[in-house]
Amino acid sequence: MKRLSRINVALIAAILLAATATQAQQLHWQVDAQGFFDNVEGNDAYRDDITHMGMRLAPQLSIRSANQRHTLTAGYDALLEPGMKDVFTDGTAIAYYQYEHRGLRFLFGAYPRRLMHEQLSDYIVCDSLRRYRPNITGFDFLYTTPKGHVEVYLDWTAKQQTEVREQFMVGLNARYQPGLLQMGLEGYGYHYALKLHGSDYGQRIHDYFIAHPYVGLRTNQLGPLSLLDVRAGLLVGADRDRADSQWHCPVGFVGDVRAQWLGLILNQTVYAGKRQQHFGNQAFGEYYWGETFVRSSWWSHTDLAYEILHDHDLSVRAGLVFNFTDKGLNWHQMLTLSYAIGGKLFGK
Repeated sequence: MKRLSRINVALIAAILLAATATQAQQLHWQVDAQGFFDNVEGNDAYRDDITHMGMRLAPQLSIRSANQRHTLTAGYDALLEPGMKDVFTDGTAIAYYQYEHRGLRFLFGAYPRRLMHEQLSDYIVCDSLRRYRPNITGFDFLYTTPKGHVEVYLDWTAKQQTEVREQFMVGLNARYQPGLLQMGLEGYGYHYALKLHGSDYGQRIHDYFIAHPYVGLRTNQLGPLSLLDVRAGLLVGADRDRADSQWHCPVGFVGDVRAQWLGLILNQTVYAGKRQQHFGNQAFGEYYWGETFVRSSWWSHTDLAYEILHDHDLSVRAGLVFNFTDKGLNWHQMLTLSYAIGGKLFGK
C-alpha cells in the first residue's frame, strides 16, 4: 500500500502540473534511466561478496517560467531488480521547486541526487548508497562563479515514528580554483536520533561528522588528457554515542588522482591513517555513508573504466575496481548505463 500511495502521489502531482500548464509558459518532459551491474568478489573483511544489479527509470514533468528562473517538477523514480515481483514499484516520488539566477540555485523538495553540482567522493558517500537512495529530501543552496562553487544541503532521511529514528544530514561541498591550483572541502554531519518514545527503550543518540579538506590541481586539457584532477588532503572523522559522551576523532591522509584520455578513465585513491567509522557495520547505511574500506589503517583504491558508448544523452561504461587493505583484496566488475531524454511539450 505504501508503494502504491507513492505512485499515486507522483501521478497526481504530474497531472496537476499538466493541468496548470496553460497558466505557465513552458511544459517540459524528461525521462532518466540509470542501469548498474556491480559484482563484488574477494576476501576483504570490510565488504561482503555481493552482486548489485538494477535499472532505475525516472519520468518527470516540469513547468518552467518564461524567464527560466522558476521550475516545478514532479515525477517518480522506480527501481527494477532481478526477482522483483512488483516491477518498477520500489521507488520514490520526485517533487521539487528550483530557482536559478545569476549563479545562485535553490532546490526544495524531493529531488535527484545527481542534481548536486559535484558528486561527493566515495569515502564520503559510496556508490551503493547513491544507487539505493537516489533522491535528497530537503533543500540545496548552490552558488557558482567562474572560479568555483559553494553548495550547502540538508537531506532529511527519516521522520521520527514509533518504528523509525529521526535522522538528517547537513552537508557541504565547496571548491575554489583561480587557475590550475584548487582547494576545497567536502563532508557532512549526521544526526541519528531516537524513535518516538525511544528513550523509554534505552536507545542512544549518535552524532557523526566527516570532512575532507584538500588542495591540488585540476585542468580539462593537458596534452592528450581531457581531464587531470590531483588532490591531497585529510579525512577527519568525529563520532560519538551520547550515552558515554566520548568522541572518536580519527584523522588520515587521502590522495586522489583522476585522469581521462579519450574513453579511458583512471581514478586512484590512497588512504593512510587512523581507522575510520568506529561503530562499524551497525552504523553503515545509517549515519556512515562512505566506503567501508576506510576502517582499515591503509587503503588503495584503483578504478579503471572505459566508456564504450558516449554521446550527449547516453553513456555506457565498463570497469574494474580493485581495493587493497590490511585484510586483503576486494575487486569489482562493473557495467553502468546512463541515459536521459527530454524536451518541451509546449510553451513560449
